[in-house]
Amino acid sequence: MAIATMDDGCTVAYWESGQPEGPAIVLSNALGSTHQIWDRQLPVLEPRFRVIRYDTRGHGASGVPPDEVTLERLGLDIVGLLDTLGIAKASVCGVSLGGLTAQWLGAHRPDRVSRIVLANTGARIGTVESWTERIGLATTAGLAELADGIMARWFTPAFHAADPDTVAAIRATFRGLNPQGYAACCAAVRDADLRPLAKHIKVPALVVTGNVDESTPPALGFWLAGAIPDATLIPLDGAHLAQVEQSAAFNRALVKFLA
Repeated sequence: MAIATMDDGCTVAYWESGQPEGPAIVLSNALGSTHQIWDRQLPVLEPRFRVIRYDTRGHGASGVPPDEVTLERLGLDIVGLLDTLGIAKASVCGVSLGGLTAQWLGAHRPDRVSRIVLANTGARIGTVESWTERIGLATTAGLAELADGIMARWFTPAFHAADPDTVAAIRATFRGLNPQGYAACCAAVRDADLRPLAKHIKVPALVVTGNVDESTPPALGFWLAGAIPDATLIPLDGAHLAQVEQSAAFNRALVKFLA
């Protein structure tokens, strides 16, 4: 693990692996998870790419912001990481909140991204009311109270039964997050509406959906794939964390797209 300090003083923890001279790819985690959510992608990425995983601010080993954060701030954190590492341009692969961050970069900083992968995400996720309620629950009741409901949406019942250890590990990570940091990033999703910007994303995009994803229903991904000029759509048979539950299919699509 290494630490980068952003221009506003917040620290972001990151992990590098793979090929130091290879093309760079940044993996951006979902709200309520950490860099470990990408473990199943490492075997196919590390032989070819310079892989940078990080904990979104407010999560894991990264700093906890004192106030709510914006999607712009999360996008600038990736720019800051690239600057720290001396990387001019990288592919960015994000799931859920990470997918929103990748969209922001594709629209606002195409000079720093070569391709974007938008997994289980949308240009607009949920409602102001639903996110305001989530923030209130996180900061008053705590994340333990939210964990079971979140896990039920992140994975299908079949995956819960087939791989309970993975679900338990991801649940434990969620429960252990700082509620303030989680709530700060909930605000970023609450306030983000990238629908007017989707048509202005000029970098190639891969959109991945889960056919039973309740958190970001497939219709959100279908809309993105239709709105972004150079987008490819890959529907997968799974729930919200497709890169975990359907890792083999996800990895095949990812490597083909990056190639």
